[in-house]
Amino acid sequence: MARDEVQRFIGARDLTVLEGRPLVFEKNSAFKSYLCCNGQIANLATWCIPACFCPVGTFCPGRLYEHFSLQLGADSLKYSTATNDCCCHIAYEQKTVPLDKIQDVELQTDCLLSCFDLKKIAVQTAGQGGPGAEVQAAFLTAPEEVRDAIQLAVKCHREAPTTAPQQQAGMLRGPAAAKNMLQRLQGLDQLVKRGVLTHEEAGRLRTPVLVADSDPTQRLVEVAELADTQVISREEFGEVKAALLAQIMRA
Repeated sequence: MARDEVQRFIGARDLTVLEGRPLVFEKNSAFKSYLCCNGQIANLATWCIPACFCPVGTFCPGRLYEHFSLQLGADSLKYSTATNDCCCHIAYEQKTVPLDKIQDVELQTDCLLSCFDLKKIAVQTAGQGGPGAEVQAAFLTAPEEVRDAIQLAVKCHREAPTTAPQQQAGMLRGPAAAKNMLQRLQGLDQLVKRGVLTHEEAGRLRTPVLVADSDPTQRLVEVAELADTQVISREEFGEVKAALLAQIMRA
């Protein structure tokens, strides 16, 4: 996923942006070279034993690299990795870490990582047994942005219970609210193009339509369809339209 999607979430500061569309963080191709170098160091240290028993990890790190991923959703962090455990077999591992379990997100580095301009994201969780982080990801293009995005998601998730009653009352926030309002204005324009409303009528309705909890013009659309299919006469449509417009203006 492009880094601008990460920046959009950080700017919006709203978990609803991630509902149904998690952030899939961009990977750094330099991580393949890191895997290869790490494997060669292991070979030198152990008389080439890994090359004999784990050849994929030693000579074909790209086959492992394609299985690494880190995704941030509205309520969890998903981590996928792969290792060459024996011969040509690749073992896959997937973890789903709920946001409410995440305690800290750190950036770590070492001599070998710095050679490839890489940094490791280390995610500490509540109830974690033993030393180390539950998620360690060194394959990311912009680790600083990833850390900021995860920390923001955790913060928003913790604050969600205090804002839930407002959201249930229809007070949408962020990009979802802007998109909803834009759709309402576009709906008014379509009614003008169809001849259901005049430009003057649409202009008077803009404010009541935008502040309403739900789009009040939907009933007008349905009545217009009845008139178009001659289920009701044009005279009846005119009467119903006048009543609906008055109702919308009073709301």
